[in-house]
Parts: sequence; C-alpha cells; structure tokens
Amino acid sequence: MANISLDSTKAAEADKNRSEADAALAKYKEMDADMKLLMEDPTYKNTPFNLYAGYFNAGIADINNKAYEPAYEKFKKTVDYSELLIAKKIMNKQMDTAAIYYAGLLAENTKHADDAQKYYARIADAKIKEYNEASYESVYQGLVRYYAGKNDNANFEKYKAIGKELFPQSEFFTYSLLDFAVGGSSDFNERVASLEKHVASNPEDYKSNITLAEIIYDTLDSRKANAVVPGNAEELEVKMLAALNKASSLKPGEMQPYLLLGDHYLLKSEKFRDAMVTAETNVTKKGAKATADDKQQLAEAKKHTALTMS
Repeated sequence: MANISLDSTKAAEADKNRSEADAALAKYKEMDADMKLLMEDPTYKNTPFNLYAGYFNAGIADINNKAYEPAYEKFKKTVDYSELLIAKKIMNKQMDTAAIYYAGLLAENTKHADDAQKYYARIADAKIKEYNEASYESVYQGLVRYYAGKNDNANFEKYKAIGKELFPQSEFFTYSLLDFAVGGSSDFNERVASLEKHVASNPEDYKSNITLAEIIYDTLDSRKANAVVPGNAEELEVKMLAALNKASSLKPGEMQPYLLLGDHYLLKSEKFRDAMVTAETNVTKKGAKATADDKQQLAEAKKHTALTMS
C-alpha cells in the first residue's frame, strides 16, 4: 500500500492507500516493538520510507492548495516517519530539518502554538540558521513571541539570545518582554490585559507599572477630539491608580507618577464641574418645571464636585 500510494497513476486513491499503509505499520509495531523486519527484509525497509515520502509530498501539495490544516496533519506524520527512519539508520542524518520546519510553520499558521513551539525548539536548540540557503530567522522569532505571550522570561531570554547570536543584524532580537506586552496588539483591552499579565510576573518593575498606568491614562483622560470614555472607566481608574501608586513606591524620586496623578484628578474635577454647571443651567432654565430627576442630577453633580475639591 505504501508503494502504491506513491503511484501517480493512482493519485485519486493515494490518501486512502497511504492511510491504510500507515495503520498497518502501526499494527505491526504493536506486534513487534523492535520492528526487526525493517532491518532484515528490504520490502519492509522500504515501507516507512515510502510513507515518509508520501506524506511529505502530499503535505507540500496541500500547502500549494492553501489547505494548511490537512498539510499540518501530514507533516506531523512526516516527522514521525523521519524519526523512525533515523532511529533505524535507514535515513542517514541527525535531524530532518525541512520536515520539522514545515511542521512547526504549519502548526503556527493553524493556531497550534504549543505544537509549533516544540518543533521550532528542536531547530533552535541545534542553532540551525538556514536550510538550503533559506533563512530560519522566523523560527527564532516564533519562539520569542511564544514565550513573550507566556511571560516565560527564562525561555524568552534564551531564544532571544540565540536569535541575536545567529542574526545579529535583526532588530527583532533587541526587543524586551515589556516591548512585546505593549506592542503585541493594537486593541486597547488586549494591551491592558497583556500588561497586567506582565506586571503580575514583574511586580517590582517600575517601567512595567508606569507603562500600564500611562496606557490607561491615555484612554481614560484622552485629549483627543470626540474621545469616548470606556464603559468600564471606574474599573480602569482603579487599575491605573494602583499602578501609579506602585510605581511611585518603587521610585519615589521619579516625577511621572505624581504628574499623571495630579493631571488625572485635575481633569476629573473639571469634568465634574462641567457636569454641575450643565445640571445647574438645566434646572435654572426649567424653573418651576424642573423635575425631581433634574434636581437629583444637580445634587449628584454638586456632591461629586465637592468630593474632588476636598
């Protein structure tokens, strides 16, 4: 079946024949874990190699057809067979770099991040820079991004250092864990969540705390025209104030936390004052027609203004 699956005249049956051959070989391995016939019988010796070639070629065909999930499944099999062939000394190499690279790349593209990391790590740990003159820089970048997302500083620094060693001209390997937390997304909520995660792992880092506070401040107290205050403004304010207070405790001599705190409360008092003036004008205009709700809004506005002034 393995040999037939490579027959171009039976292309329509290739997937079926390859799957049946794969299942048969797996069954044989259960019966003979050492797979002695692979070393003694030329027919059996060719079977795993034909399956390896079949899965590799079919995976490439899927890539060309943009069928990435099926391609990924085929390259997982390709790597499995290459490891068997290497272990049985049928394939004379230490690592099938191309198959592992394709498996990692497809895993990353199909959102199997943990699997991608495992394939990429094998290439990176061997410090392989290129294959057939094709650069593997993306492998090291993928690992750095993966561990940045995990807030795993040890592995982040490990693969960043290897990347910098192999690709010294690349700016990518100069970025810090904080750079990834800030720049990993353009979405405000995702950036805040990423920074909170980073701060949780680095609570005593001044720069992390002040960066979290600044990002929230720029949205909460935005000077941009028609800026919309987030619906969770109160929750964000609590997070910002906590980050500012932590930052000021870490570096009492730094002015930025105090400047942001002062500016925030100044803007807050101006907003409450404007709200009070608006409510007061509304009640005055309506006179005797002012409703209980109008008067309640004015009372609340005065209350908030008094609190911010005290």
